[in-house]
Amino acid sequence: WFSSDFKGERIPTLEEVFDAVGRKVLMNIELTNYTTPSDPLVERVIDLIKRKGLEDRVYFSSFLANNLIKARKLLPGCGIGYLIYAGPARMLQMIFQSPPRSIDSVNPYRGSVSQRMVDHEHGLGRRLLVYTVNDADEMRKLFKIGVDGIFTDDPLTGNKVASEYIK
Repeated sequence: WFSSDFKGERIPTLEEVFDAVGRKVLMNIELTNYTTPSDPLVERVIDLIKRKGLEDRVYFSSFLANNLIKARKLLPGCGIGYLIYAGPARMLQMIFQSPPRSIDSVNPYRGSVSQRMVDHEHGLGRRLLVYTVNDADEMRKLFKIGVDGIFTDDPLTGNKVASEYIK
């Protein structure tokens, strides 16, 4: 379903991404081993981060609390954000998995965010980082109610809108 313009395009490895932009941006790394939660993904990623000397350039997010707990244990200074499912899956997530105690942010789906949620999370001393927001008007709406950041597939628009609200 991709345009033929992208035929043959390959996805870079995490190491290639680190080499290209590791010192230029703060990187959110989503730990996505959802079908194999006991695999060594977290350890392998953290080993690579340490080899590249990027301990201060990464932030981890995951829907799996254990991934975040493990990341914080192996890299104590890292930031961690708990991704919250949308819709009915959110309720199941809350029933079967408690968020880690020392998370830095809660990262909900954009359609789940409300002023009440923002106020609640801020009251607990946590940031609210919302995924995946690509529309400028929706970005503005979210920043107006106080979200701390967004995940977007359109970084140019995201940066422009964020700069209107975050000083």
